[in-house]
Amino acid sequence: MRAWPRRLMLLAVITASLVAAASFGGAPAVGTTLVAGSAAILAARTYREELARRTAEGEASSRRRRAGMMLRASARATTILGGSTFAFMIILQGYRRLADEVFAMSHYSAALEPVHMAIGTIIGAALALRVASALDRTLARDRPPGIRRWTALWPVALVGVLAVSWGAQEMRTRSSLCRAMSTYHAARRGEGTRRDRALHAWLARWYERAALRPWLPIHPDRIPTRFEGIDS
Repeated sequence: MRAWPRRLMLLAVITASLVAAASFGGAPAVGTTLVAGSAAILAARTYREELARRTAEGEASSRRRRAGMMLRASARATTILGGSTFAFMIILQGYRRLADEVFAMSHYSAALEPVHMAIGTIIGAALALRVASALDRTLARDRPPGIRRWTALWPVALVGVLAVSWGAQEMRTRSSLCRAMSTYHAARRGEGTRRDRALHAWLARWYERAALRPWLPIHPDRIPTRFEGIDS
């Protein structure tokens, strides 16, 4: 393996790890900035290599051609680092959920145990490396002979299958929660004060609708002000 692909793999793993840390720390915008910064570094390096190759071969590089080279380098870098980071997050989140289900603990998340965090990180980093390598070889203009452009993308296809599977499971879980909350509030529409009865009725309708669209926020961010004027 050439020196730069090794650095590319290291950059992919570091970026994915930092994005995961930023996401768990409640700062997703920081993760987006990290991916953008890493992609800019990779794009600049790819652009310089392509420009040096064209210069060595005696090819003219007009301003328009250089702009096209930069756009291609940016798209390639964003695809590689974005894909590897996504793979890392999918595996890490999936393993955390699996750990919570298999090693269930009372009032505590098993996924927060250092050993489970380490296992999830190692598996996620391994798949992120495979995805970054597959995308790098597939998108390279001078990819090694014998590598088919699409069959080499099996790690990307694997991440897609896992993402769809775990995403569907998450939607089912959120929808079930909404139905349970709707049933809970519907059963209490006749209890409490007049304001309580109206609020339970509204929440029952809210969660009933939320069960049909679990990909959106399922909990109300605020209570409508009209309930403040209802006498108790």
